[in-house]
Amino acid sequence: MLLRELGKAWRLLRGLPNTLLFNFSYFPFTKACKLPVLVSHRMKLVKLGGTVELASYQFGSVRLGPADVDVFPDGGRRGVWRVEGRVWMGDGVRIGPGTSIVCTGELDIADHVLTNARVSI
Repeated sequence: MLLRELGKAWRLLRGLPNTLLFNFSYFPFTKACKLPVLVSHRMKLVKLGGTVELASYQFGSVRLGPADVDVFPDGGRRGVWRVEGRVWMGDGVRIGPGTSIVCTGELDIADHVLTNARVSI
């Protein structure tokens, strides 16, 4: 149990640079400080353009590229975030590792969407 919690903390720390970059690029300071989107160190942030809106701005309400859920295999290729349009994400969204999101228009992701690894949107 302790090792599992330490593993979660380690993954959170490894993703901290991506998480900070993502949140402070898209949200006002007061919302960004809550870190509503946790981004894995395996997610490549290619283009942070456009806008991102969330249903909830609570800590970790959206997770991009987590490997801490049993349905996601560990390892694999890196995910890609390349957005120039508008993205809206509901509460409890989990985007699996290796997932590529490329948006030049509008993308709405409903509440509690869970994608498996290596999905292309």
